[in-house]
Amino acid sequence: MTREELEKYLYTMAESGRVANSILIDGAADAEDRAVAERFIKKLMGSTDHPDVIRIEHEKPNLISAKELRLQVCDNVMLKPYAKPYKIYPIEMDLVNTQGQNILLKTLEEPPQYAIFILFSRSAELLLETVRSRCLILKLGEKDGTGDVPEEVSLRISQIASELPFAGPAGGMKLASELIQINEAEKATFDEIFDIIKKIYRDALINAERGGAGRLEKLGTARLLSMSAAAREAQVRIGMSVNKTLALNDMVFRIQK
Repeated sequence: MTREELEKYLYTMAESGRVANSILIDGAADAEDRAVAERFIKKLMGSTDHPDVIRIEHEKPNLISAKELRLQVCDNVMLKPYAKPYKIYPIEMDLVNTQGQNILLKTLEEPPQYAIFILFSRSAELLLETVRSRCLILKLGEKDGTGDVPEEVSLRISQIASELPFAGPAGGMKLASELIQINEAEKATFDEIFDIIKKIYRDALINAERGGAGRLEKLGTARLLSMSAAAREAQVRIGMSVNKTLALNDMVFRIQK
């Protein structure tokens, strides 16, 4: 995802009113990347200096301690917002060690509806999987997801992604089985399959924001955000060795919901 695509994605999310509680911006390497998130915060709150935007103060320049996270995030999040519908917590995860990540886990698992965590990391792979699995991950610099996938296979996966919302329960399970067959024939890994699916929904989301009238775009931004999240969750679950048929069928159910 380019920086421009990230900004459009976040803008669309803000406009839809369905903002993910935990957003992890993977590959955030410089001030310009963070400026995109700051504009997202301003869109939601009216100002980046709003009292409900909680910025963690930490004594050590290269570490946000577990104690600081507990006091300024985990305890603070139970206090309702002053004025706006949200409380936003931008957190530099490169400064949070394993102990601190574990402190955050329960809050990320069961956040109040009004809490939004915007996590930044140069490389999300260095974070705990339990943290990553609780976030909507937006990866800057992400490739299109085709990798070494043959063009005809990539096209078929794209077609399946486009057909899934409209196929009905039986048709959806059949398409999910086809994805498994593509993987088992070693034509594409599940990471490659899901990267292609997520790109289809992300592109549709961006086109919808531009006024596009394609079949996917007509589903609306809120539905497309939910579909993208369903694909991401299925990818995480299969990566954690959850039964692939179960994970894909659950994804189909959520996409068609």
